[in-house]
Amino acid sequence: MMRIFTLSSILILLFLSSCSTLERGESTGVPLVIDTSAGVQVYDLTMTYKDVEFAGILLLNSGAQERNRFVLTSHFGMTVFDLETTAKGYKRHYAIPAMNRKRVLYLLWSDFSILMRPDFFKNIKYSYSEDGKLKSLVRSGSITKTEMSFIEYVDGFPNILEINHPFLKLNIKLKKIENADGVI
Repeated sequence: MMRIFTLSSILILLFLSSCSTLERGESTGVPLVIDTSAGVQVYDLTMTYKDVEFAGILLLNSGAQERNRFVLTSHFGMTVFDLETTAKGYKRHYAIPAMNRKRVLYLLWSDFSILMRPDFFKNIKYSYSEDGKLKSLVRSGSITKTEMSFIEYVDGFPNILEINHPFLKLNIKLKKIENADGVI
């Protein structure tokens, strides 16, 4: 009986000492993947869900007090969704009926929150390139497992960002459009 108690105590001690928590903020050392100081960012977006593909333009406006606004339009100008994110949730300004579902909007909020601050959630594992840039991250979860990769760094930020939800068969690819000025 004493042996089982000792063994379980050691296992609990090892488990607790190997766990670490990430605090939100700059103290974690996780580099940003979106240039939040530049105002409006414009990305070419390709979203693939199972066998259906959609392409459009994503406008990202990083605002004050950690409020960020994401507007996805088709190439013809139709707004698909207009979502404002905060640290505690999101505000839907507009969403087409197919996207206007609580789970879909929550998934978009969590993905965009990670893009704005890669250390937003605690259950994220990071992979870095040899020169210290964030190469990929994985947020664990059952059906909402999120894998993100960042490539083609220019001026310290990736030009291509890819978000993959393997269990949902959802893939979102963002390619930064250079020299595009916009206001939302």
